[in-house]
Amino acid sequence: MRTWYKVALVLAVWTITTWAQQKQQPAGKSKSTRYVVTDLGTFGGGFSNSFGLNEREHVGGGSTLPDGTMQAFLWSPRAGLQPLGTLHGGSNSSASGPNASDMVALISDSDIEDPYHENFCGFGTASVCVAGFWERGHLTELPGLVPLSNYGGNNSQITQVNNRGQMAGYVENGVIDATCQSATPGLQFDFEAVLWNRNGQLRLLSPLPGDTVGFALSVNESGRVVGASGVCADTPLFPIAIGPQAVLWEPNGAAVPIPGLGGTKINTATSINDLDEVLGASSLPGDTTTHAYLWSRHMDMPRDLGTLPGDQSSLPAAMGSLNNRSEAVGTSCASTDPINDLFSGVCRAFLWRNNTMMDLNSLVAPDGNPSNLYMFLAFGINNGSAITGWAFTPQGEVHAFLATPCQEAEQSHRDCR
Repeated sequence: MRTWYKVALVLAVWTITTWAQQKQQPAGKSKSTRYVVTDLGTFGGGFSNSFGLNEREHVGGGSTLPDGTMQAFLWSPRAGLQPLGTLHGGSNSSASGPNASDMVALISDSDIEDPYHENFCGFGTASVCVAGFWERGHLTELPGLVPLSNYGGNNSQITQVNNRGQMAGYVENGVIDATCQSATPGLQFDFEAVLWNRNGQLRLLSPLPGDTVGFALSVNESGRVVGASGVCADTPLFPIAIGPQAVLWEPNGAAVPIPGLGGTKINTATSINDLDEVLGASSLPGDTTTHAYLWSRHMDMPRDLGTLPGDQSSLPAAMGSLNNRSEAVGTSCASTDPINDLFSGVCRAFLWRNNTMMDLNSLVAPDGNPSNLYMFLAFGINNGSAITGWAFTPQGEVHAFLATPCQEAEQSHRDCR
């Protein structure tokens, strides 16, 4: 959910021209499975994003309203965008992908001013960020490690919920750390990976030995959690959460290190499926660029997923970006800096399937993209290979999309086959 990508960067998106998008459009179509693309729209503002979907192709994310505030949503083919509200008197919220029963984890700013102005939610406000979940029309706030107050050090983030109601995330622990600002400008406190249950019970996930901070990005049905740990000086949270050492936390809380691709700056596990396969991002030797990787316990080293032809870097998405068919999604960029160049028009959404990375834009069926979206980040994929993510519109806005495989859409789309 948030913060994988900083909401403030959205302002840059609105200036991107149609010419820049068309320049990136693929020349041909792949013979692989084809997709029909749906623009999920907005709540009247110029931006929406999505952070995952379930097997029913219900999507969670956030959208701006005409006044510029952000509202969490649950989208379904029948109901469209459904607003989920905010927590603790806040003005902004954003949601991750729903689980099988449409339970949705979300973050919200609050009516409590953060005395350190950390902008932990990424909404651009100086309010304490709180975590919670939406279920059957009701919002429930989850506790942090530090009680909500005007003293600070009590921000929370939530990233994914599994079908058992376990929710991964990270929270500040109230320990002031002057080194944090060297990695994350404005950050004042250490933070720790956590796992909540729907009853509000919180369990700490300790960082690897020698590390002082950590964050959790994904949890599977067995309760295994992945993320990263480090020290605050080398573990930035903005514009995306990146750590130097990827971690798998066992259901008993034991932290298992995950090897990277040879670099020392970035190694972050972003998603785990129910086969205990892990999707991650790692810098290459020399730390000049980053690639997505796949790893499982039987592997001494992760498998480098590489990039799309002609590109120099790739990033996996987080949370539900690896399904149980070992299909993964993310973004591939022409530059060496995908973190900062995501909105520059040089990145394209990828689908990794059958040992091959493919440009998702090249898999669209004839006339299967009526809104003429350019998909630059694929964020979630379900076990039916439906994909959600972020796309540029011809007007230069960013909208959430749903890409549905043709075998599901052919009854309603004449050119799907």
